[in-house]
Amino acid sequence: MPPLPNSHMFKMSHLKKKISLESYYSAADILNKLEELTGLVYLQDDNNPVIGFLPKNYLITQNNQNFLFTKTDLNKYKFSSYIENLLDFTQFQSQELKNSNREEISFKGGYIGF
Repeated sequence: MPPLPNSHMFKMSHLKKKISLESYYSAADILNKLEELTGLVYLQDDNNPVIGFLPKNYLITQNNQNFLFTKTDLNKYKFSSYIENLLDFTQFQSQELKNSNREEISFKGGYIGF
């Protein structure tokens, strides 16, 4: 089995391709190599595994305060604002979804996390 490349060796072209887990590598192997990427999560969804990472925004809740962070570069984020109401964070950008190319392979809205 060939070794997996380190996460810093990935280019955006790699990130836009669908990765088949029916290969030499287990999901754990792939997740281990991607561990440095912000927002890394794995879901086994009815035999359709999903790996999510590098969200446009993410939210951290501590001591009943919600902190919103926004992506500024490939794996860089900055604090954007405090969010009073979680519903404000969870509203989809419907116009952006309407204008998107449905044939493109990528995650198109929704929330992954725990």
